[in-house]
Amino acid sequence: MIKVALFLCILLSKSFVAFSQNNLPVVIYGQANQVKLKIPEQRLSNIAKCNIDVMIPGKNVYGQEVESPSFEFLVDITPQELGIIAIKWEGKTKFRGLATVMACPGDGAFNINVVSNSQQIRELWSKFFKQASAETGECVKVGLNYFNIKYDSLDPLTQLISPEDFKIKPIYEKCDNFFKLPQPKNSISCVIPVLNNLRTICDGSYAERLNDGRLRVISLNDALKLHFEGKTWAISISENVGVKEIRLRADENIKAREIAIREQELRLKEEELKRREEEASRLRNEAERIRAQSDVKKPASPAVNKISPSSSSPNAPGF
Repeated sequence: MIKVALFLCILLSKSFVAFSQNNLPVVIYGQANQVKLKIPEQRLSNIAKCNIDVMIPGKNVYGQEVESPSFEFLVDITPQELGIIAIKWEGKTKFRGLATVMACPGDGAFNINVVSNSQQIRELWSKFFKQASAETGECVKVGLNYFNIKYDSLDPLTQLISPEDFKIKPIYEKCDNFFKLPQPKNSISCVIPVLNNLRTICDGSYAERLNDGRLRVISLNDALKLHFEGKTWAISISENVGVKEIRLRADENIKAREIAIREQELRLKEEELKRREEEASRLRNEAERIRAQSDVKKPASPAVNKISPSSSSPNAPGF
């Protein structure tokens, strides 16, 4: 995480180059500005010093000396209109007896871009957010909203605060402190106790601890709001979604195989039971058939004549 202070340093090193995207000097409407201008050197060959008259809209003409090698001069201007304005110059001899300064050859004009204060500040913030990471930019915006600091408005009467204003420093410090704390990480090794200490791959998320001790997953924005409010936030660990899907599919495949094995075992048991019942039935039928054949082949018992003791034979002698 690159520090907010580093972004601010980079921003400040560029923001004071007062040139717009069309390479025109930029000044602020209604404010005292100082612009450095330069007479084209090709007009001033073999000239050490010369004088010009400077004509600024809404201001009296005044004389200005320029010297080699830069031939630069400063213009103080408080513009009263927005847009592109022209600061004109014309070579004019400055008579001072023996100290007379000859006129610079020719004339010309410098175009100046007059912008509202809000427009320039919006451009500075736009530059800041482009250079900052998405997380840092979100943190700064949360801080700006928390402290009710205006940084973007199309209303020219709205007073905006620039990124280098001292009021912004506490926000940068808060953001630096936030990102110095341990942050949620993805694709880390973890153990899930409720799954018999299953070791898997997890992702971290920002979280808020509820009154009952449970963690509720929240966004980075919500975690930043808690941070600016002085409240604590936590990190929740959960199994990586992709890894969980693969694990669940593997578990389902294992369960399906186990079910198939149990069904196969049950089918084999049923088939074995059926085979035994059929074998027992066959044996019973065979026993029945053998008994039936045995009964048919058994011979009948012979008849026995019995003589009654009371009956007398006709040939028996009488007494």
